[in-house]
Amino acid sequence: MTRPTSAMIREVIFNILAHDVADAAFLDLFAGSGSVGLEAFSRGAETVTFVENHKATAAIIKENLQTFGVTEDYLILPAAATSALEKFKREKRIFDIIFLDPPFADEISYEQVLDNLADIVNDTGVIIAQHDKRLKLREEYTRIEQARTKIIGDNGLTFYKKK
Repeated sequence: MTRPTSAMIREVIFNILAHDVADAAFLDLFAGSGSVGLEAFSRGAETVTFVENHKATAAIIKENLQTFGVTEDYLILPAAATSALEKFKREKRIFDIIFLDPPFADEISYEQVLDNLADIVNDTGVIIAQHDKRLKLREEYTRIEQARTKIIGDNGLTFYKKK
């Protein structure tokens, strides 16, 4: 079952990102229904890559894209986030914005993923981790550092930039 990012949280994310989304290469990790990536398209992202481990849920992303008339400039990768990150590193793919929202009960995903994002984010890019507000993510991971944290209800948004 997916836990879609609420409209309020999406609005906060994209208000903070403001003009950074236009023409961006956007990565939606643990994409679920794809609502964040779809919002990125609506805000002018050039490309959106959706990574979703569950094939049935990845199929829902495709349906949602079709519903909103998005027919190109996207990739849906039905794979585990760690496998996808290895693939992106091998292909030397770089993203301007990376959003991740692992299942809240899976703290290990944050550690594994955040430690492996520096190689695929643009030097001026941003990484946003959505998490339970009680989870305190580290200030630094491999070559990235915390830029800000925002609490919205029971959720936290932690923003990282490259060191």
